[in-house]
Amino acid sequence: MFLPDYTYSLKYSWQSQRGYYPESPKKANQDACLIVKNFAKNQNIGYFGVYDGHGHYGDKCSGYVRSKISTLLMNSIQKTPINDPSFDSKFGAAHEQCNEKMHQATSFDDSSSGTTAVSVWIEGTTVKVANLGDSRAIVAERKKDGRLKAIALSQDQTPYRKDERERCKLT
Repeated sequence: MFLPDYTYSLKYSWQSQRGYYPESPKKANQDACLIVKNFAKNQNIGYFGVYDGHGHYGDKCSGYVRSKISTLLMNSIQKTPINDPSFDSKFGAAHEQCNEKMHQATSFDDSSSGTTAVSVWIEGTTVKVANLGDSRAIVAERKKDGRLKAIALSQDQTPYRKDERERCKLT
């Protein structure tokens, strides 16, 4: 079978805008970002995460995840190849562990605060995405006419989606 010769380049960015809080004009931006270009000193692996804090301690929650997730991913995934069937569950488990550790943090109270997390693991030409909340990962495809087309890699997890609203009712 003939496969087209695809070429790709990895360029990345993230954008953040502090939420509008007229009663708190000096409220901290609750967004955080983590970019690890050579994860575990492997030039073939990149990790990209965006965390959008919510609630009174949202900035602490997003900062906590940014500071802890790399170590948890390293411990969880270790040397698991990306095509190994257990990779996805290990990738997700690292995020669950981070959430549990955040609940145990003593420097802030996350009972009424939290963060979204959209995480992208790129290894060679394989991309894995973990998403919790309403942050979104996209990839751009260059069309033949030179324009870029955005392709969503994740779907917002909000109660505006019927399936998510039903899931929330069950828990």
